[in-house]
Amino acid sequence: MVDNGIKPIFRVCDYYKATPIAEGHPVRKTKYAQELCEPGIRRFPSGNEAPIEKLHIKESGEEEIRFSWWKDGKIMPRPLDLSEDDLIALFRDAVAKDVFTPAFRLTLRSIL
Repeated sequence: MVDNGIKPIFRVCDYYKATPIAEGHPVRKTKYAQELCEPGIRRFPSGNEAPIEKLHIKESGEEEIRFSWWKDGKIMPRPLDLSEDDLIALFRDAVAKDVFTPAFRLTLRSIL
């Protein structure tokens, strides 16, 4: 691992802490979807958060990955814009938390 001097700030959003993570159980359920594992999180000094979540979409039955932007504990209906360094830090946390399948990681590795 290369030390590039960047010190990432990670923490799990308060609403994730409220629901314990148990093996085989979703972290959070909504009418739309349920989370399948703890998300990768990038927290910024401003308090904004950028998670990568692995979701089971109820209507389609599909598993999907959601990149989102949270401000003041609320999801923002806007795109998530990150620097390359922040994106790498977010991806690193998501990989550590098994947000991505092994097949996805192998495909990504072959692209790079």
